[in-house]
Amino acid sequence: MDSRSPSPSAEREKDEGEILAIAIQRVVSALGGESNGKYVPGDSCHGCLKDLKKIWRLDDYDDDRNVARILWDTSVFVNDLIPILMTTAEKTVIACADLMTAMTWPIDLTQELQEMEDEDIHRSDYTVLLGAHAVYKRAMIQNPQTFEVLLKMVLPCLLKSAKERKPRDTQIISLVLHLFRNLAFIKSDQAEYISALSSTHVLELLLTIASNAQHNTILLDIFHLLLRGIKPHTLLPSTTGTKSALAKALNAEKMAEQKSARNSHTRHSRFGTTVVVRQHNAEFILRNQAAVNSKDPGALLDATKKALKKRVRKVDEEYEPLTHHASTVMREFGTRFIEACLNPFLASILKDIKSERPHITEKDNLRLLAVARWGLEFFLAFKKSKKWGFEYVAEVLERSWIVWVLKRMRMAIEDTPKQYTELKLGTDCLVQFFGVIDEMLSDPDSPDSYKEVAETLQYSLYYNGEILDFAFDNLKEWKEGGLMGFGFLESSVQLGYILMRMLERWGKNKGNVYVRKRARAKAKAKRRRQNEEEIPDVEDVPEEKQDEQMIQEQMFTFEKYEQKFADEEIAQSLLAYLANFRNFGSADEMKWVVNLIHRQAIKAKAEGLFFKVSTMTLFKSIIAEERSFPKEQPYKDLTNIIDYLLKKFFKAAKADPLIFLEAFFPKNRGLWKQFSSWQPEPKSSRKKKDKNGDESVQDTNIVGEVQVKKGYSWSEQLGIAIACLVEKGQLSLVDWVKQILTMASTQRRRIIEEIDGADDADPSDLPDEEIRRSRTKVPSSEAMQKITDFYIPYIDDEQATAATKNPHLKLVFRLIKAHVEDESQDELTWYIPAAILPDELDSSLRVINQCLENPVDLGGRRASQLISKKTTRRRRRKAATDSEEDLRNDSDLEGHKEKRKKKKKKEVQVYKSAQFIEDSDADPEKEEEFFARERAQREANERRAKEGLPVAAKPTGTKKRKKKSDGNGNAGRKKRRPSEAPESAASSADSASEDEDGEGSTAAASKQKSGKPKPKPRPKPRLKAKAPASSPSPGEAADQMDDAQQLATSTNDANGSKTLNQDGDFADDEEDDNVSRIPAKKPRKMVLSDDEEEG
Repeated sequence: MDSRSPSPSAEREKDEGEILAIAIQRVVSALGGESNGKYVPGDSCHGCLKDLKKIWRLDDYDDDRNVARILWDTSVFVNDLIPILMTTAEKTVIACADLMTAMTWPIDLTQELQEMEDEDIHRSDYTVLLGAHAVYKRAMIQNPQTFEVLLKMVLPCLLKSAKERKPRDTQIISLVLHLFRNLAFIKSDQAEYISALSSTHVLELLLTIASNAQHNTILLDIFHLLLRGIKPHTLLPSTTGTKSALAKALNAEKMAEQKSARNSHTRHSRFGTTVVVRQHNAEFILRNQAAVNSKDPGALLDATKKALKKRVRKVDEEYEPLTHHASTVMREFGTRFIEACLNPFLASILKDIKSERPHITEKDNLRLLAVARWGLEFFLAFKKSKKWGFEYVAEVLERSWIVWVLKRMRMAIEDTPKQYTELKLGTDCLVQFFGVIDEMLSDPDSPDSYKEVAETLQYSLYYNGEILDFAFDNLKEWKEGGLMGFGFLESSVQLGYILMRMLERWGKNKGNVYVRKRARAKAKAKRRRQNEEEIPDVEDVPEEKQDEQMIQEQMFTFEKYEQKFADEEIAQSLLAYLANFRNFGSADEMKWVVNLIHRQAIKAKAEGLFFKVSTMTLFKSIIAEERSFPKEQPYKDLTNIIDYLLKKFFKAAKADPLIFLEAFFPKNRGLWKQFSSWQPEPKSSRKKKDKNGDESVQDTNIVGEVQVKKGYSWSEQLGIAIACLVEKGQLSLVDWVKQILTMASTQRRRIIEEIDGADDADPSDLPDEEIRRSRTKVPSSEAMQKITDFYIPYIDDEQATAATKNPHLKLVFRLIKAHVEDESQDELTWYIPAAILPDELDSSLRVINQCLENPVDLGGRRASQLISKKTTRRRRRKAATDSEEDLRNDSDLEGHKEKRKKKKKKEVQVYKSAQFIEDSDADPEKEEEFFARERAQREANERRAKEGLPVAAKPTGTKKRKKKSDGNGNAGRKKRRPSEAPESAASSADSASEDEDGEGSTAAASKQKSGKPKPKPRPKPRLKAKAPASSPSPGEAADQMDDAQQLATSTNDANGSKTLNQDGDFADDEEDDNVSRIPAKKPRKMVLSDDEEEG
């Protein structure tokens, strides 16, 4: 059997198609025909129309749509249906309109192709069916009576009230509106279709229905299809100076002619020449007239090369330009739409969407965003000429409307895959929102109440916080050649421009603002990681409450947001938009991108973002076409900023020629900072108060940091940190650290070898570590000056996030002696200081390799168990006194600062404990006086001893007497507190003191008063006395102290009473009774009550 012969199934389908074609042809023939130049319906015309509608339903189960193809082949739409619609009665007209609506039903080509790919079905193409729809629409436009017939058919149903209408009336209205929708969906002949609807008053009918908020979903679809591809500013009258499509085309043609004329041959082209270019031992011969006047032969060589294939860019949908009559019609349509039905129509649709009505589909959200955006843009374009008030767009400026727009944008981002079409429409709506707010604030005729509303609305947008993230993320995520399209980039650039301008104005007038920040996604991810093994059946806290708890308020400053805008990905998006400068339709488009580039390069001081070869190539092409630019200010600003960036680049390259090499690499993350004039902000610290009210400064740089527990060497700590990364399956980060060490070591070793010369032998080849270290050459001071800090580059987001938030990777960085440039930034920038020599980097690399080959012995424990969190360090700040507060409030603080500096400088020279230490050799005069007093005291004691008088101290010192036991074997009397001494002892002590020689007692008393008190002696251990029932009051304690002094100075009375020793105990005499008792000195401290444990 021949392989080229059709299969049996194909033959069977062919036979079925032939049979179906014969049946359809017979029904079509029975509809009617022409007679004497006039169409005459058949007798069974109505029944044949019903039969064709039944046959049409077969296409619902046919992938190839054979019925539609057969009807196209029979030309039934043009030859039969249109004449029947204009000549028959109402009953037949309705059946004819029903079949026409079915035959023009839109074909969603994207969905059809997706089904073909998913189901792997090989169908025929849809070009035939799409071409058939274009023919059907053209036939309807060429016979405008068809629209009049449809209008007459639907008017009786619309004249009835909603209660009086029957289901048939509602079906007729829906049928006619769907037919208008089907014709509007077909892209061809759109201007003629609009003119036909206007001439037959169909547009007025649609606006009337919309103003009554009826059949809103089908009307929304019609308006969306009519307004697509029409920019409101193109509808302005020609007297305003707006370029029409023809003027724009003529201008583009003129620019192309000027460009070709600059590079074209002159009439002297026959006088050629030959130029030989020698380059790198190679010769290139140029035989061209351009070689005569060419100053750069390299450009001629580049012209002969084969051009690289350009990357395919997604082209946005293009639409046919409107004619002059169609533009006039749409201008009138837009005016009536704003004045009559914008507020009620959009309010009814938004209400149905929020109520989740059954007839609402997902695409209705996109259509509503598109129509609202067009309405606001039309309002702003015609406000001054029409003298409209803001009440015409009051519904769109309601808070509920803005909340809904932000919700749809958030859902578009969270969806997988992201819905960029809906995100673009939401971005366009936000742009128009800000445009209306700006107009309300800047309009001199606007009342104060409107300005207050505008400020409140503007604050609510900022406070929400999401719009700030949308403007940043849209520009950052745009990729050339992706699914977003150039229209998405244009909307993002416009939003960034107007948002930055209004934020700057708000910051100047109102200051900073608080914004809400959501951490819901991070919290959910964290909970998912924690509950990975076990998922609870019932949650204690509802999801809504959890989301509310994750919302926090943060202070927003414009300067920080503008600095955040200095991002390499955003710069690439702006340059991609600038590269399309030849297709800009107005100077506003150039103004948007130039303003944002100016904020990055000059205000954020991030000119290093543009030090790239691709950027320089773009600048070169712009400068080459500078002469053909319009004489408008945005184009002049573009030339100025390009000159500024080029000067900065070549100035930096002159200081460091390696920048020419760096121009080939991306400037992602913080790599651009070292090539820019950007400077980090001074670090700030947070102040807190402790329990005593004193302020303490908390160092925020180590919050969340980890460290290895004590007891491990540096190499062991590095091995434990590497083991933590290995346990978590982050070997890619370990390899990244090894690459960093290798690059830094190689770069610095190359610099040392270039300046100091290479070593005779490679130290790494030596077997012994000590020999290798001894033979390693120490770099010279000149080489150390050439070595600069090595900034760790981030290749992707994963590395940047890990370097900022991964505590174990940050621990590894610190162990290899890397530092953070500014810890207050949201994204940390690490660098290896220039003082770190290549040998130290190689040592760290060897330790990491050894730890990977032979891991550290952890004693059966995991590496994470040997890691602990760093405690937050606090620096105590002394509480300010009253005098210091007065000094702070004083306007002149210079004198106070000088005094503090001198005092601090003096304290550095003096030891901190000098106030407690006295040098015995410091004053010889005092020393001599001391020895004289001691000598006189000793002589006086010897003289008194000879005369039999009491002396102040014994020559051999005091000695504690031993206690004698009585006859009964008792060791002695129990110690008593001075307050418990018998009254007889006190009285005898008093009498004895009275009989005492007054001279000695007076001298001792005077000595106690006049002499400087000696240091408190260390107390002796003794038995504790039984504590009294209650502690004595301060007055009673003073009385007890006096009694103790009297008892201590008493001597033996005549009755042989005992004396108290220095400790306050009764003691027996060891010497003769004739020996005088030595009066005890006044004790430094008396132990009373509960104080006897002190000292």
